[in-house]
Amino acid sequence: MVSRANFVLRQAFLLAVVALLFATTLVSAHGSGTLVHQDIVEPYQLSVWVDPDPMVIGEAHITVGVGRAEDGAAITNAIVEVAITDPDGAVTGSLATTEKSVNKFLYEADSVITQTGLHKISVTVNSPAGIAQTAFEIQAEQPRNPWIMRIGIGAVLIAIIVAWRVRSQKINS
Repeated sequence: MVSRANFVLRQAFLLAVVALLFATTLVSAHGSGTLVHQDIVEPYQLSVWVDPDPMVIGEAHITVGVGRAEDGAAITNAIVEVAITDPDGAVTGSLATTEKSVNKFLYEADSVITQTGLHKISVTVNSPAGIAQTAFEIQAEQPRNPWIMRIGIGAVLIAIIVAWRVRSQKINS
């Protein structure tokens, strides 16, 4: 009876592991990403995060932090524009706002990347303190296929289960 219960627990555990591997819930909280650029451009201190990183073809989320140059204190009354120039020179722009921001101190913009290659991201900030701009380049890549890794891990798990069962049958024989 103990070995049957043990068997059921092992099967349930393996089923849970496989289910977790194949779960496709993507959680993308606004304000997340990787810090890719910081600059002090009087009168501002600017920080820019991108998600995903590395940037890939498809949706791109850009977060901009705007602070005073002298002490980094957040500026929340600015107009922040984000422009992305693709490798062919086409420019797409969007207004970054605090509407989607979790803490309302960061400016959020969403855009779409349509091709691989080096993209120039320009951020323009305008507030009562003045106007400033910073720019940097970032490489966009082909998106990775997460299913390849999941299928590989699933195949390995199946091989382990089969090997374990064959071994169990040989021991019991």
